[in-house]
Amino acid sequence: MKRNALLCWEVVLCWVLLTGPAMADQIRKPAVAGLFYPGEKKELASLVDDYLEKAPLHPCAEREILALIVPHAGYLYSGRVAAQAYKQIQGKSYEAVVLIGPSHSAGFEGASLYDGDFYETPLGKVRINKALTEELIRQNKGFCFLPQPHRKEHSLEVQLPFLQRSLADFSLVPILIGSQSLSTSKALSGNLIQVLKGKKVLLVASSDLSHYHPAKVAHQLDQSTREAIQAMDAPGLIRRVEAGSAELCGVGPVATVLLAAKGLGASQAEVLSYSDSSEVTGDSSAVVGYLAAALSKDKGAKTSLSSKGGEGSLSPKLQQELLGMARQAIETYLVQGKILQPQASDPALDHLAAAFVTLTQRGELRGCIGLTEPLFPLSRTVTQCAIAAATSDPRFPPLKASELQEVEIEISVLSPLREIKDPTEIKVGRDGILIDKRGRRGLLLPQVATEYHWDRKTFLEETCHKAGLPADAWKEGARIFIFSAEIFHEGK
Repeated sequence: MKRNALLCWEVVLCWVLLTGPAMADQIRKPAVAGLFYPGEKKELASLVDDYLEKAPLHPCAEREILALIVPHAGYLYSGRVAAQAYKQIQGKSYEAVVLIGPSHSAGFEGASLYDGDFYETPLGKVRINKALTEELIRQNKGFCFLPQPHRKEHSLEVQLPFLQRSLADFSLVPILIGSQSLSTSKALSGNLIQVLKGKKVLLVASSDLSHYHPAKVAHQLDQSTREAIQAMDAPGLIRRVEAGSAELCGVGPVATVLLAAKGLGASQAEVLSYSDSSEVTGDSSAVVGYLAAALSKDKGAKTSLSSKGGEGSLSPKLQQELLGMARQAIETYLVQGKILQPQASDPALDHLAAAFVTLTQRGELRGCIGLTEPLFPLSRTVTQCAIAAATSDPRFPPLKASELQEVEIEISVLSPLREIKDPTEIKVGRDGILIDKRGRRGLLLPQVATEYHWDRKTFLEETCHKAGLPADAWKEGARIFIFSAEIFHEGK
């Protein structure tokens, strides 16, 4: 009896020692108050309110905003830009805000969610949404509760005063991304889509753009970033960063939010504001770029043309405009040796898109060059590919200016590539094919099979020949991709 009583007492004692009278709240205290933004409550509230009051409302405010992209520099530099994003959600109601930023000081794989109770700023405490953070952890063990990276990180903290002055009440899911890779962004965005579907939640990606380049260089890099964001092209954004044609410290958070927002129904991304640090410092020799954008759900919103290829997404007028651009680009290059910088009359031609330009002369192929990935605005893709088709197709000598009047131009705007496992999915007349095996790639447009009256097997064999592979290479070990195309040419 005494032994049982003793055991019972030991259990109770352990419970008291572990829990105490009551577990104290875990609060992530402000780390950059007084540095990146005012550390005194009244001054901070007044500054943020002033930024929000002066920021204009954009048309996206009338739609359902699912996500924002905002900068995270000191308020003196990027506060006015950030306010233009937060202005659009002012007074709206969200169950939670999923705030995603890069880790500047701690390296780790995957993503770190904060497992405390509150994030705090001089304006007060913001409650952590434990239910959502725990569900995200359950969905993917690659993401963990890792508090250390959060302790001194500013990329999330600087967003909170804007959220606190814009939204009446909300809970927070703070996430820091360590390894900024496409695989991490895809995994996290997939989790977010699964967990957040049907919930009223705002996604926020925190990132500055290019760092410490001359203003002219910075603006070129940042324009590339803007193009990818406007097209909601997360893989393309990461490819651009890897290739050095774009630069942003939070490419992982931005890519994650683009993927997640798109999966949750966002149909339009709108850049609301852009500036660089020279507007404050006056020094344009080494600037940092800042951008604000909103992603919204709108039934009438335009999407990337590359996702609509083959579905009649361009009006006859815009088709003729593109054909005219292609011809003018070739002529300008052949006569003057200059590369035409296209000026599109419609924003539809500024969406990122993959396309091919085909030249024929007296009914015979004279050149065909294209891009299979939507890396540039459609107008730029077409003009560059038109010049390349006229001068750089290795199967033909460069076109002479005197021959141009005999040439007919055809443009094919491609849908995204889709990998298939079963070749019977290929429909001749609808699909083009790309085959990739051991680094050899061959592509044939949908109209080629129609023109030569090929069946599916012949189409596959000819695509293999185009890749420099044996005719039956498609049967084993090859990756097969299909795509559709919107095709139009001069005189039609």
